[in-house]
Amino acid sequence: MKQTGESVSHILYYWFPELISLFIIIALPPLFDSYLIAHLGSTQAYGALGLASNLVHNCIKFSEAIPVASVAIIGRYNGARNYTACGQELITTFWTCCIVGVLQFSLLFFGAAHIYRWLGVPEAMVSL
Repeated sequence: MKQTGESVSHILYYWFPELISLFIIIALPPLFDSYLIAHLGSTQAYGALGLASNLVHNCIKFSEAIPVASVAIIGRYNGARNYTACGQELITTFWTCCIVGVLQFSLLFFGAAHIYRWLGVPEAMVSL
């Protein structure tokens, strides 16, 4: 029987670096933070960490969507051999990522207390 396409082991070989980056970027920081906060013995601190982790995770996923979408757009121009448009889209993607990053930073740095109050979190958690 003639085999077409990639084998499962070869596909998993492509997936392994993504698994490592997932662990380092997404899974490890909340686990480490939870470990440190748990030793404080404060329910309010642990609750505040849970809310913050979910919000930061959503921000990360939103930020990841921009470069992923740009790969499709740039790939379309690259396939059409329109390299000038590829460069323009790359620059647009770079600045879009920078602007979104600054906006997310500003929102979280300056508005964290307001976000917690809007969510109805107890005041003891807001101060943390």
